[in-house]
Amino acid sequence: MAAERFARSVGSTDREFWAGATVNAAGILLRRGEDHIWALRARGLVFAARGMPQRGLPDLRKAASLLAEKGLADARVEAGLGHLQLVREDHLAARRHLERAVALDPSLAAAWSDLGLASLMAGQTTAASSAFGRALQLEPNLVTARYN
Repeated sequence: MAAERFARSVGSTDREFWAGATVNAAGILLRRGEDHIWALRARGLVFAARGMPQRGLPDLRKAASLLAEKGLADARVEAGLGHLQLVREDHLAARRHLERAVALDPSLAAAWSDLGLASLMAGQTTAASSAFGRALQLEPNLVTARYN
């Protein structure tokens, strides 16, 4: 519930509260040895949303690895990994994850926007324009995509 409320929160105070609640709930599950994939995913996505690569990358990498062991992949995990690689200014690693994310779930506007930015950083203006356009089709008020 905390992770869902964080994802839907709008105001900064509300968002901070639900971010903390999600991180705390995930930490409890991890200490108890329960639901590792969900806990790592939820905590990593909160850190990704807050632009904290040192904290988010290890969680999301581990979640992706555990999912892969089960033959699964998660678009949000890949999008989070891609976003955090962009924060670290590693556009090549970011593109790999973001391309996987939009292949798994083409409706992720923020992932399309991040893919546009990663493509732009790689000098691929046509791919960047296409990705930004797709992001804006999905979410017309996405400021990052519109600005870029």
